[in-house]
Parts: sequence; C-alpha cells; structure tokens
Amino acid sequence: MDASALEQAEHPRAFLLSMARHRLIDRARHRERRRQREDLVFRQEDALFEKATDPDRATFRSELQTALDALPEEQRAVVYLKLWEVLTFQEIAASLSISPHTAASRYRLGLEKLRGQLRPLYEEILT
Repeated sequence: MDASALEQAEHPRAFLLSMARHRLIDRARHRERRRQREDLVFRQEDALFEKATDPDRATFRSELQTALDALPEEQRAVVYLKLWEVLTFQEIAASLSISPHTAASRYRLGLEKLRGQLRPLYEEILT
C-alpha cells in the first residue's frame, strides 16, 4: 500500500481496517497452502522404504520410520526433502515458503533428534 491510497481514501480508518482484513486472509491462505504442501510430503513418506527380507534391515527401517514419525511436522518435511528428494535448502525454502536459514535450522534439529533416537540401535548393531 502506498501513502497516496490512504490519503485518497474517503474513510481512512475503514480503509486501514479493510487492508488489515485482506492481509489476514492472505496470511491464512498462505498457511493453508503450506500445510497442504507439507501434507503431500508426508503422504509420500509412506513409500520411503521397500520391504526388506533381512530381519536386521527390516528392524532398522522400522525404527527409522518410527523416529521420522516422531519428528515435528516442520522438521520431518525438511529432513524428507533434503535426504530423499535431495533438494537444496534454497529449494526446500521455496517449496515450503520458509527462509533457507529456517530450512537449515529445521534440518539440523531434525537430524539431532534422529541421531538421539537411533543411537541405541546403532550401538546395538556395532556390538
């Protein structure tokens, strides 16, 4: 909005309220589109792992899926897009409507949580 539009408005207060209302609607639509994109990513995650005939591989895949499911949705989406879709943080940011720094931060936090949850399994495999 430029200042001239406000100056030309017959009722400036009503004009500002209308602008605020439109901005809130735009933000709500934006959030809904982002939620829909994240939901699409989560639906695709179901096919992340093929069935494994080796029991150890099947256990690891099951534990990894459980650990991924335990991540907050925002982190899970970024981890999925980074590791399985091999997107850059710039591409992830564009697809989820977040900044590249936010994408990198969510990725780092998600990996830390995955490491924490999978460390006991990893240590068991090594022994």
